[in-house]
Amino acid sequence: MAPTKTDPLNLNGLSANWVMRGLYIGGQPPLGSNLARRGFNILVLCAAEIQPKSKEFPGLKKLYHAPLNDYLHFEHGEQGVALRAAKVVNDEIRAGQHVLVTCHLGINRSGLVTALALHLLTGWSGQMCLDYLRKKREGALINPFYAEYVRSLPERSRKARNRALAKERDAWKVGS
Repeated sequence: MAPTKTDPLNLNGLSANWVMRGLYIGGQPPLGSNLARRGFNILVLCAAEIQPKSKEFPGLKKLYHAPLNDYLHFEHGEQGVALRAAKVVNDEIRAGQHVLVTCHLGINRSGLVTALALHLLTGWSGQMCLDYLRKKREGALINPFYAEYVRSLPERSRKARNRALAKERDAWKVGS
């Protein structure tokens, strides 16, 4: 399966959307080797109620559990779970992996982790991350608490942002 710039992996029949190089957001993932056959290496499970074991996804390099509840507040420790998951996503994408971040519907919990990862990857403000993500996945981050949390993230310096974007451009040149 050869990646392309517009749709790096085959998403036909999968409740998922491409966000940027290596980053995808989706709803509850299908069990089995389907994800690995499509080219995904890493799966991040963000729905507290959907936490199957790695043996249920043969062929994936890694499975990360980031159990979150879709409430209008963070439960004990959930903010740290979301931030750690975003850091993992950032690191895996920078290592060249294809990462699918999921929750039950692919809207709020996966949206939170994906938006936080976008912030780390690009340096964009929270509002820019929120707007961009909503263009890539309709209905993403409708939970007002999560949306406000993301919206509050400050933009990184222009220099840091430009460095991140230059790495993104260079990665496309290498893969073209």
